[in-house]
Amino acid sequence: MQSTTQTAKPEYLLMALRQTIKDEGITYNTLAQQLGVPLSSLKRHLHNSSIPLEKLLTYCVGAGINLSELHQVALKLQFKNENFFNEIQDDVFFEFPQLYDFYRELRHRENELHLMQEEYGLDDACTYLYLRALEILGLIQLGESNRFSFIGPYHYQMSSTSKLGVQYLKSLKQQALEAKDAAKVICGRMYLSDEQLEAIETKLNEEILRTHNENMEHGRTEPQHLRNMMFFETKYKKVLFSDGIGPLPNDVLNRVKNMISEDGNL
Repeated sequence: MQSTTQTAKPEYLLMALRQTIKDEGITYNTLAQQLGVPLSSLKRHLHNSSIPLEKLLTYCVGAGINLSELHQVALKLQFKNENFFNEIQDDVFFEFPQLYDFYRELRHRENELHLMQEEYGLDDACTYLYLRALEILGLIQLGESNRFSFIGPYHYQMSSTSKLGVQYLKSLKQQALEAKDAAKVICGRMYLSDEQLEAIETKLNEEILRTHNENMEHGRTEPQHLRNMMFFETKYKKVLFSDGIGPLPNDVLNRVKNMISEDGNL
């Protein structure tokens, strides 16, 4: 439940308004005609976080929602989305993956920037470029002499439409395919509903984060314990080791017998 003292950010108020308009089945063209404003102006206003309050109120009336109700919808959207990288952050990280790698490592080594500089051969000027880029993305607040503080949650998530997320998943899958150790959890032919799967995923994610945070809090951060974890489910499909069941070769029985004979055991 959202606290009534929280204030929704302008972009989430507009997001809530656009969602309300859509949910009510109102087209932008219909709303523009109803309010007597050009369609182009309406579209521009609905994506302009500097929209004047009187304009916002006008559009609220047209959408059939008051400002208080809109604020509650906006808070829910804000709470849901603020743990995710936004589209701009995702695009930038996808274009400059080294920036994402830097941010991710810095998030876990907040007090070790100087060690990262030594490790990666970054002088103060190069480091400033990284930090400044992160500040522009709204992920840190940068001060003098490359001092900084983080903004936002410790763990950001990637949305299902994230380009960076797709690339990250590809990398994890490649790691899984190339791993020498066998998978620790494999379950086949499981009857599970979508709701049950979601509940299991939530519990598993919460337990992993709880254990990770507990280890971080108690300084149990030995390098050999740093791991990537990936669990995924697929619709049931037979696991075939061949290219398909077809006719066996005519000499199969003799070949099997010979194999048994050569091995000496059955």
